[in-house]
Amino acid sequence: MPIAAARTKAIEEFAMMVNKASEKYQLIHATFAIEKLFQEKMSRESNARVIELRNQLKEENDPERQKQIHLEAKELQKGEDKRIRILVNYISISQLPETSARIAKTPNNTFIISLPKSLENVRNPDGAINFEKIKQLRELMAHELGHIVLHTGIFQLDGAPICVPGEEEEEAEFFAQRLLELRRERNSEIYNDGHYKKI
Repeated sequence: MPIAAARTKAIEEFAMMVNKASEKYQLIHATFAIEKLFQEKMSRESNARVIELRNQLKEENDPERQKQIHLEAKELQKGEDKRIRILVNYISISQLPETSARIAKTPNNTFIISLPKSLENVRNPDGAINFEKIKQLRELMAHELGHIVLHTGIFQLDGAPICVPGEEEEEAEFFAQRLLELRRERNSEIYNDGHYKKI
């Protein structure tokens, strides 16, 4: 059954509204990926510890210690629901210089990336995309994501040297440049020769 014309128009308006709002959230796929990678890491660590506790329980005869082991396992299972969230917020230039961004972390593992309000709308007054704004926005987002991955303790790269104090900015910038290069390579594959029209 075809959709009624009035409903079609309303649905199209919703799609346009969502598309327009999405322009504010550059590198959102990378943001979701970081959240997912962290969740997988937490799950692996939690599962490994539960196995360890089960083995301890088999060998433990002290009822008080058995109770402690059960409680720890129960807490670990609750902990599997813990996630990180990364939110994006635009604030006025008086609070944040136009060429910088910042991160705040809440007690419940939420990271808030604050970006300059001037970058919230990536279109010029005539409606055309302002590519300089998009470039700046993506660079700031990638840089702050680099800090979240590298300097907040949510990830540890096995065998990787610890960051030298004072080199955090250089590391975050290197991460940002590499992430954006990889993104451009991926987009080149998707959009080359009109392949994007098939997906």
